[in-house]
Amino acid sequence: MGMLSAGLGLSLLMISSTVLLQAANPKSILCEMYENTSLHYKKSMHNLGEPIEPGIIRCNSCCMAVWKIHKGELQPGLLGCYPDRKVCASPVCTPVIESSPLHYCFCSSNMCNSNITIPHQRISRDHFAVYSAIAILFLVFCVAVFIKALRKFQFGCLIIRKQDDLELQEIITPDEEDSPPTLPVDGLVLVQPLREERLAAHLWLGVLHGRSVIIKGYPPHLKELYRNEWKIINLLARFQHENIVRLLAAGSGMVGSLENHQFLVLQHYPQGSLRNYLTGHTTDWTTAYQLAVSLTRGLAFLHTYTCGDTQKPSIAHRDLNSDNVLVTERSSCIISDFGLSVILERQQMKSNNKQDPAKICMSVALWEMLEDCWDADSEARLSAHCAQQRLWNIGQTTLHQCCEEP
Repeated sequence: MGMLSAGLGLSLLMISSTVLLQAANPKSILCEMYENTSLHYKKSMHNLGEPIEPGIIRCNSCCMAVWKIHKGELQPGLLGCYPDRKVCASPVCTPVIESSPLHYCFCSSNMCNSNITIPHQRISRDHFAVYSAIAILFLVFCVAVFIKALRKFQFGCLIIRKQDDLELQEIITPDEEDSPPTLPVDGLVLVQPLREERLAAHLWLGVLHGRSVIIKGYPPHLKELYRNEWKIINLLARFQHENIVRLLAAGSGMVGSLENHQFLVLQHYPQGSLRNYLTGHTTDWTTAYQLAVSLTRGLAFLHTYTCGDTQKPSIAHRDLNSDNVLVTERSSCIISDFGLSVILERQQMKSNNKQDPAKICMSVALWEMLEDCWDADSEARLSAHCAQQRLWNIGQTTLHQCCEEP
């Protein structure tokens, strides 16, 4: 309590040196007198002037008031005379120092300390400054969150890839689209040959940075096939479609017998081709449906000009068969082998939209073939042998029977 009294006295002394003027001819005024028991001043208000009646005191020239904020409302704390013979500068009680929750004022007119006048403009400016600071901080926070979100997500048709794919995926700029990489693939190890044919790309099982991969090797006489397949896969790689084979790296072979070979390093799908999968597995309706839908989804992606809101080239595969379709562990089809593929222009697609009767008959025949294989060979469930036999029969007889021109 003593510290509060000392602080109050020091505050009044500071105020007197800044807002009070020395009086040449002081005159007495009447002031309201009130003492709140919660505030203590070193002198009693009765000793600082001449009490006239309860609540009124005659002062030399200056009234004093200390108001406090209690439960959001201003209440008088000390009302009376200022002890020194000074002349106050203001005729109304306007706080000159606001030390929340206390407001001090000094005035020079009769009963001027009975009410305190707080400038509304100052309060509104203070509130405006606070609100402006809060708004600026909120805006900065929103901008920071938005920038962080932009760095985390990729828009359009891009699919978020796993970290291991990002480490292996070779980033190729648009300027390099027509020029396949020629440098040796760093960290590539050939483990086991899978296919070595004269007129087709060689296949190896290999390892790239500790990960199992499939390597397609193109000898010098197949360099145009390599260039075309790299161009198509590179165009599609940026979209990362789940039913298109994933390109991890490309380049040339190391020193040795494979030095002149060009390599495409692709993701390894342990289930192998669709032909091998159907030969070695018995499929139920759910699996067959999943295979058909995933293959259709991949073809639809190839044939369209857009992926979401992003433009893409339309691709005609031209060599789609069960050997060129891979199967994932979840029984989804992956389209691969784009060596004979071409990029379609929009005019080509429009000219090919006309219905061909031969294609209609072929579709009916294929559907009947599926039903025959399912009913006649229920144990094998659409085995490769059954499908191959039916396709041969279709090719020999069906087109001549239902698509013969008059």
